Amino acid sequence: MHISLRRPALVAAISFGGGIGTAYILEIWCLVLTVSATLQMVAALKGKGRQTAAVLFTAMCIWSGGGMYMQCCIEAPDPLCGQEGKKVRISGYAEKIEKRESSVRITIENEDRRILANYYGGWEEETLEEGQWADFQGKISLPQPQRNPGCFDYRLYLRSCGIQMMMNIEEIQPQEGETSLYRTVVSDIRNTFSDKLKASLEPELSGIGIAMVFGDKSTLDEELYEDFQRNGTAHILAVSGLHVGILYSFFSFLWRGKKGVAFYFSVSGVLLLYTALADFSPSVVRAAVMIALHLGAGILHRRYDLLSAAAATFILMLASNPFQLFHAGFQLSFLAIASLGVILPFAKTLYQGVFLSSIVIQAGMLPYTAYLFNYISFGAFIANVPVIFLSGLLLPMGIVLIPLAYCSDSLFSAGAELLGAGCRILIGVNGFFYGDGITAMDVVSPSVPFLIGYYGILFFYVSEKGRILFLRKQYRQIAVCTALVGLLAFTLAPLTNTGFEKSDIVFVDVGQGDCIHVRTPDGKNYLLDGGGSAKYNVGKNTLKPYLLKNGVRKVEAAFVTHLHEDHYGGVRELAKEGMVKQIGVYEANKVLEPELCR
Repeated sequence: MHISLRRPALVAAISFGGGIGTAYILEIWCLVLTVSATLQMVAALKGKGRQTAAVLFTAMCIWSGGGMYMQCCIEAPDPLCGQEGKKVRISGYAEKIEKRESSVRITIENEDRRILANYYGGWEEETLEEGQWADFQGKISLPQPQRNPGCFDYRLYLRSCGIQMMMNIEEIQPQEGETSLYRTVVSDIRNTFSDKLKASLEPELSGIGIAMVFGDKSTLDEELYEDFQRNGTAHILAVSGLHVGILYSFFSFLWRGKKGVAFYFSVSGVLLLYTALADFSPSVVRAAVMIALHLGAGILHRRYDLLSAAAATFILMLASNPFQLFHAGFQLSFLAIASLGVILPFAKTLYQGVFLSSIVIQAGMLPYTAYLFNYISFGAFIANVPVIFLSGLLLPMGIVLIPLAYCSDSLFSAGAELLGAGCRILIGVNGFFYGDGITAMDVVSPSVPFLIGYYGILFFYVSEKGRILFLRKQYRQIAVCTALVGLLAFTLAPLTNTGFEKSDIVFVDVGQGDCIHVRTPDGKNYLLDGGGSAKYNVGKNTLKPYLLKNGVRKVEAAFVTHLHEDHYGGVRELAKEGMVKQIGVYEANKVLEPELCR
């Protein structure tokens, strides 16, 4: 079979990312790749496909390069890893300061590292400012790894953000006069806008406005955000490629002159500032780099190809930090671009209505969204059209308010009222399509073989190459490609196993208290206790994801040893989520049956 190099960047990106992923999962990745490359080379050289052999060899070299790079990153941890549990003193800029209920979270950055730190002492406004250099003293610790099978891995998430260690700060000594100019500017812009918007609007509306402009959801009502999340429209509240696209369109509309080199550098400066305001989230960086490549192609009079630009951006971002491959925002952002680049041209031959882009993106992202977040939203196919339209109006309003916050309080207040009215309409539209949860449902995570099979077959059948094979009636090659996808699915699936798949008993980490998950030979599931906390919803935030990630939609029964909160609370909260068929308690508690049922 002849391999075309129409998009060499795409082949390089798949190879580079594949090498990084393989090196993280497999310890013997180098041997596997060497044997695979040798076999493919021999097979290709014996036939007529010398070009195919060269392509495969190059791809395998890039694959191996990605694997070696990842291996180097894994085997070269932060020197502070050896100081775990010890008191150390480090110096750095306060990159970001987040005030929480019982603590203050500070992201510390210097030339060597980034550290996520918690400070539990008394905090006043003058204690430390974002962008200020300080000496921090406290105990070093490693972030929490994956607590339960298949669930969120906080350590890996922080590593994808460039953070390896955490610190509990005991003492802060700010250094007067030593500040980072760009961090100070970014912090001042965010804080000035946020403070004035909070003063102008009620909390619900200001929370939406701040989240939409900066992606900061700390002031956003939890239940309201969950409504957007489960309706498949939360991407407008976490600054993403959509926001960068809207900002670019708005800036292009305002620019009345010739869109040449001056326009290129002006847009690049605006996008760089906005990515800084959005904390350099992967989706924003991806969109900003792709827009820069698009503008560069125009200046150089070169053809711009969406998938090639995405592939080049993919490689650049992973070259800066290979652990980004495991960041959900990174994965979903590039999956959305792949869906638009591959599925959209095919979908246009069938339908060209207003819902086209929404249908294409949902078709591409729905299974993986279900895998990550354990819900699907049928309303997202329709709701995203009016929601994105409103976002295209509200985001420019928010951007215009940023300079007004420094120029005129009266104009800012008037603009804030207009933004608030738009946010109220946005909430209403989202709520209408959400219908109090009617359009969304919880699902267990799809299996890895299903995901590989789904995306392999989907992208192959609707791609240009796949459609050409169908048109030419080359059914043998189609059958071979389909078989390869199936083989790949069932070969790679065991590599993602955690070892808990067939366990009869799992002791679930619920923090405070105990929880035991029992699987019976006939496929039924039971819980013994469920943990619980007065400050945290263990049932919804720990037990529910654990069960759905491990293929359990409902447990047959949850047995509670006694009714203390740290044993019964999680079961009660899980039952409220509709995931417990029966609750079993000690017989003496029968007098409490009406209360327990309620």
